[in-house]
Amino acid sequence: MKELDYRPDALARGMASRNTHIIGLTINDSVSSYYYKLLKLFTKKLHEAGLQLLLFNASEDEELGSVLDRLIEYRVDSLIIVGVSVSHEFIDRCSGQGIPVIIFDRNIPDVTAHTICLNDAAGGRAVARLLYQSGHERYAFISAKEDEHSSRDRLAGYTGFLHEQGISECVVEEAGFSYDEGYAAAIRLLTDEQPPDAICCVTDIIALGVMDAARCRLGLKIPEELSVIGFDDIDEGRMDAFRLTTIGQPTVAMVDAAIELLLSWQLSTPTARGPQLFEGELILRDSVRTFRSNLPHRSREGMLQR
Repeated sequence: MKELDYRPDALARGMASRNTHIIGLTINDSVSSYYYKLLKLFTKKLHEAGLQLLLFNASEDEELGSVLDRLIEYRVDSLIIVGVSVSHEFIDRCSGQGIPVIIFDRNIPDVTAHTICLNDAAGGRAVARLLYQSGHERYAFISAKEDEHSSRDRLAGYTGFLHEQGISECVVEEAGFSYDEGYAAAIRLLTDEQPPDAICCVTDIIALGVMDAARCRLGLKIPEELSVIGFDDIDEGRMDAFRLTTIGQPTVAMVDAAIELLLSWQLSTPTARGPQLFEGELILRDSVRTFRSNLPHRSREGMLQR
């Protein structure tokens, strides 16, 4: 064997065993460092588990149709969809081809796939609780049109808590998933006759744009005149120029849960279908005005509790 420089054909061996150990992954093509870090983490964890990653480029659901043909061509065992909107029809087509799907970072209702994501509603409530207990009066929320499911659940938690405190007004502004869109949304909100003094952004990358628009374009002081908070705890938000308060996601635990599912499928072990929700961590920095002496304690999961 050595003399002939023989190497086993892993794909042929996989076809014989009906498992190729190839995992397809399609990930949001946003410039956010959050998705870049997720890709690196999935690559590392899949390699450690003895699985091979095959990356597919698809940023929107309509592009996933062409991906399915390639999934079948390469005989992938499973598919992970990270931060990309997907239709029930596509999931059903994958199921019909015997390709189980993990939807990561999106909670899509009534889908026939396994979902692993943040408890977005709880995150929204934690943000609203912090801002309310810090004495803010005028609230706004910036959603992302590319991320309707996370935006919906985070907004529901945010406004739900405010309503419980007797606050019915919350201005909702839609933006795209980018710094520039966050910047433009902030200009629209903060030049209103009654601008907010607290803005929750569905992602950190939007929040960074909001902060720069408020400070550099409108001359507002953060956090004295405006509090800004985001989601995802991206690297840029930790920089001294921003010091962004945010909800961090337990990405390592979430990726580990996905790997555990994949390995179960490799062994044909039945798994319960349904969403796996993970609690986030409220990370306090300098972009939110807080009465620190009055802040409640943290729970074990990191969310603030009343």
